[in-house]
Amino acid sequence: MLSIQSAFPENTAVPGNDILDALLQKVGNGDSSALGNLYHFVAPSVYAFALSVLKDAHDAEDILHDSFLRIYSSAKGYTSHGKPMAWILTITKNLCLQKIRDQKNMPTMR
Repeated sequence: MLSIQSAFPENTAVPGNDILDALLQKVGNGDSSALGNLYHFVAPSVYAFALSVLKDAHDAEDILHDSFLRIYSSAKGYTSHGKPMAWILTITKNLCLQKIRDQKNMPTMR
């Protein structure tokens, strides 16, 4: 089980693309502490984006969790194009859209 913890103080600004790229590279190599650091830096942005799409705090929290599971499993294939947040938020967007599709296909209770 992954434990996502960070040694960084709270309210740390999102670092530059080079640092995020380096963290993603480390995550791709199986470094779970790098995943924790990445989470610390970008989770507020990922959550805010999911919340803006889904308009539901619980669903946004689920997508935040699912996004980091997907980041962890996909980071090995990550290729830097200088925009790591775009890659992360694309994962988040796709999960949000899947959630919306799934909710539309659920039978309604009367």
